[in-house]
Order: sequence, then structure tokens, then C-alpha cells
Amino acid sequence: MKSMPTLRRAWLFAGVLLMLLLALAACSSDNESTPSTTAATTFDGTIRFGEITDLQGPGGASSTVLSHDAAMKSAIADINAKGGVTVAGKHYKLEQVRIDARGDPAAGSTAAASQMLDTQNLVAVYLGNLGADASYQILKTKVISYSASPAVTYHIDSPVAFPAGEGPDNHPLLFSNIDGFAPIVAAHLKMATIAYPSIKNIGFIGSNAPLGKNLSQATQVTGQRLGLTFVGTELVDVGVTDMATQVTSLKAKNPDFVFFATQPSILTAVNAATDGGLAKYYGAWTVRPFDIKTQLKPLGSSVMISPDWRLPFHKNLAPPQYVDAVNKLGALENGQPPNTGWQISQWDFVHLLAQAIEKAGTFSDPNAVAKALIGLSYDSPFGKVNVLDNHTTHGPIGMISKDGSTYTVWGWNSIESVLAGDQPPIKFSAPAAQVEQ
Repeated sequence: MKSMPTLRRAWLFAGVLLMLLLALAACSSDNESTPSTTAATTFDGTIRFGEITDLQGPGGASSTVLSHDAAMKSAIADINAKGGVTVAGKHYKLEQVRIDARGDPAAGSTAAASQMLDTQNLVAVYLGNLGADASYQILKTKVISYSASPAVTYHIDSPVAFPAGEGPDNHPLLFSNIDGFAPIVAAHLKMATIAYPSIKNIGFIGSNAPLGKNLSQATQVTGQRLGLTFVGTELVDVGVTDMATQVTSLKAKNPDFVFFATQPSILTAVNAATDGGLAKYYGAWTVRPFDIKTQLKPLGSSVMISPDWRLPFHKNLAPPQYVDAVNKLGALENGQPPNTGWQISQWDFVHLLAQAIEKAGTFSDPNAVAKALIGLSYDSPFGKVNVLDNHTTHGPIGMISKDGSTYTVWGWNSIESVLAGDQPPIKFSAPAAQVEQ
């Protein structure tokens, strides 16, 4: 039988051993409980980001709509997983609120905006609906509004000159989550000429609506600044599908490159141009390889150029170093590949909003949050972005081209790099048979 001193020493040793094991466990727990987990986070409340979109009606539940929606959802989940947003020492969980404007630019949009204002702790609203401007008129003094649509951002980002009463000073709560309208048009034209130096003469086919007219003007002015010859514009009424007359008229002016922005379908216009042998190079915003495969006629010897707001990494066409980041942006409800450039711009702005709330120290004062946004930077997985004084978000930019049986991604760090004529630091090619799956 062991003596009492021996037993006391044994118990003491066991106690010390237990304490060491507990300490090691605590250290291990601390190492594993990085900011990317929320297991230990107790949220003190909820901050809501809104989204007015069109899930029904013209363009309802389109891949563009769903791309923004999925990216907002995934960005919010990413922020919450890191502990949410901290205000005055308290942790708040972000929440997405989505309201359907039903593709109605008037009544549906104003009803959706009014309904959105009934949401408590609402800080900002993304306007991705056809009636974005009608929605904005309801929201503009109440919460931060942001959009990628020139149909509303023209208030702060007119393509050439601001009409009286416009500009960011007159719209302090309105932001664009992409680069400025005229600068981005100039960059897109310049990207095309860097990739294809034979482009000299440019034309435009667009809808006879404010957006089409503004884009035509921006294409003409910025193209001429780049030393290109603008040969003319053909405008069609919204909804017109027979564009043979416009194609024939523009073809007589011998354009090398034609940019398209028609409603409801840019791809219908491209098909008409292909039928008429309009030009060697066609350009249209954010056209996915999926769209080229399923909705475009064979291009023959023509080249399809699809410029994007951010680095255009699409399914089966992402450079290897970005594949994981692209997959984090979220899948679409309709099963189609996302418009990845749209997604990146949404992801970035949601993270910028979260930073601005923390910087302002409030989520109840939209003016304070808006002021905090100006000059903010975010090191996005896709490159650094920041908010300029004119309320536009400045970051990487790129395009996709389909030339024969090959797709190529072209990516630059900024508009300035493009306009300087720099070769793209990101260039990645893949065969169409691999991309169009």
C-alpha cells in the first residue's frame, strides 16, 4: 500500500498533467478558431442589405439577375463567417433582403422600393431591375442605392457631361459598383484594339432608348479620343428583332468593329450582323461562352469580343490561380454558368459596404456610411478595388474573345493600364470544345 505522501505526489502529478492537457487543448482551439469561423460569435443584431430585382416579367430571373443575387448571398456568407460587422464593439450579422419588381419599370419598381423601406436596419439596396431609376427615386434620401446599370448611374456618371442638377454632389447616396460609364467604354474599345490592332473603324447598333443613345455617344466620343474612326450609329426601337435594314446601312460604311447594345436581346442583333456579314469584329457586354454556344449562329471568320466590368472568368475559362475564388461566388438557381464579371463587382461592393459601416461606426446613418465609402479600398480575391470621389468603384477589368475555335481571357489591373496600351498581365486561352460544355 502506498504511503500518503506518495499518493499526494501522484494526485499532484495528475493534476498538473490535466492542466497541461487543458492548456494545449485551449491553444489548439485558439489556432483553429480563426476569423473565418463563427462558432464562437454571438451576434448582437442584424444589418440588412437589400436587392430589388426582376424575378418575373421581361428578363425575369435572367442569368444577369441571378448572378448578382448569388454573389450578394455568397459575399454576405463570407463576411458572416469572419464574425460579421462590428459596430461600437458589437457584432452584427448581415442579411440579404430580396424583393421582386416583376419586370415592371413603373408600378412594380416603385412598389418594390416602398416595400423595401419597411425593412428594419436596412443600410443599402442594389438596384438590378428594369425600373432601377424609378426605384431609386423612392430610395434616394433614405438608404444607399448602388447599381451597375447606366439607366440609373447616369445621375452620378453621365457618359459625356452632367445635365443640370446631376453629379455625385447632388446624389450623395447613389453609387456604381463598376467603373465609370465613359471610362469603361473607352477601356473596352482600347482592350479590343490591343488584342486586335487591325481595328480602326468602329460603329454602333443600339436601341432607340436613353441607354442606347448614351452608349452610342460614349462610343463615338471615347473612340475618337483613342484615334479610332467612328463610322456611324444605327438605332432600333426597343423590341425590334428584324435588323436587316440597320445592318445593311452600317455595312456600307465599312466598320471593322461594331458594338451592340439593343433591347431585349443583344444576341439577336449579333445574329443579324452575322447573316449580313457586317464586320470582322463584334463586341457586346458580358456575353458568356454559354450564350455564344446556345444563342449565336456560327461566327465564321468573325471574332466575338465580350468585355466585362471585372476580370471575366467564366465556367471552364478561369485561369488556374482563380478557379477557387470563382467557385466561391455562388451558383445560379437556373443551373446556367454565372456572369462572373457581374458577380465580382457585387462581391466587392458588399465587402466595401461592410468596411464602410465599421469605419462610420453606424448603420443607422446612411450619409455617414456613404461618406465612409469614399476612398475605401478592398483587396478582393480578384485584385484591389477602391471607391472614387465620383462614387464609382475602380478595379480590374477584362474581356473574353472567341476567335475561331479558341477562347481567350484578357485581364488588366485597371482602366489606366489599359488606356496606357499595356499588354494584359492575365491572358489565358482554352479550346472552344473545352469551354462550351
